[in-house]
Amino acid sequence: MENENKGIWIPFEIWELADLSPMQRILLAKIYALSQKDGVCWAGDAYLAESLVCTPQYIRKMRKDLCETQYISCEGYGHKRKMTVLLKATNVASNDWNKQPQLQELQQPLQVEATTVAKVATTVAQTIESTIENTKEQVKSKRFKPPTLEKCMDCFQEAGSTTDEGEKFFNFYESKGWMVGRSKMKNWKAAARNWIKRNNDEQRHKNPTKTSPSREEFDNYIRNGII
Repeated sequence: MENENKGIWIPFEIWELADLSPMQRILLAKIYALSQKDGVCWAGDAYLAESLVCTPQYIRKMRKDLCETQYISCEGYGHKRKMTVLLKATNVASNDWNKQPQLQELQQPLQVEATTVAKVATTVAQTIESTIENTKEQVKSKRFKPPTLEKCMDCFQEAGSTTDEGEKFFNFYESKGWMVGRSKMKNWKAAARNWIKRNNDEQRHKNPTKTSPSREEFDNYIRNGII
């Protein structure tokens, strides 16, 4: 037996069996296809499992179900087991199958019109293209946009600094192309807050606040008039 799988043709009557699962119908169609020469299928569970891409245990379970529902009959065991299709509606086990042109005509595979396939493919392509464009727009909207001089001055003034500092901030980063080191700035307002904080720290360092005199300094002032 050749181990070559070129596909499975499912007769219309087999596919219409509502009491079988889709996988059971496929197995029944496979058994039918392998029994065309002499009306008997000698395929083992391992071969059927490989053909249908499943496990031999699953094949055994489905084969048992098909026997119980009397769609097939099994005789023997292992490699000597033979299976015969008992489906009367399709007369699968009969050698007169090829003499029934009306049934053959009913069992032609359902075909989808090429125009329908083309429409579906076009719709899918348009959906993918639209999704890509929307993603690009979202990425662009999240990109950094340098502020104007007016925005910088307003931001510094609202933070308790001065518009002059806001102008210094703008001129400094404008000259650097709004780069922080080697990276593009991501949030100019956060950079402005750091600028104001650093400037305030420098001012406090240059002009430290005079603390209250110690007791010794106070006594010295009382005695000598100086601290």
